[in-house]
Amino acid sequence: MPGISMNRLVRICTLGALCVAVSISGGCNKKNKSSLDAALAENAELRGRIESLEQALRDCDAQKAGLEQQLAAGAPLGQDDGSTGFEG
Repeated sequence: MPGISMNRLVRICTLGALCVAVSISGGCNKKNKSSLDAALAENAELRGRIESLEQALRDCDAQKAGLEQQLAAGAPLGQDDGSTGFEG
């Protein structure tokens, strides 16, 4: 072969054989079933935690909106005697 050196031909053949071996063996995606189950369990746990945190955030937003409405209406939110609560 006048255009390809022997060293380059060996590299190409080796790379081709490696690609065939990887495709026959199932590729790089083989995982342990136990590690997959553990990852799925952790995923479910984290989704539950996210949902509870989102609910807590919605509750805080609702409480904030209620307090802002009280403030806008001029309703007293606490002591209205002029004290700050830090008087000794």
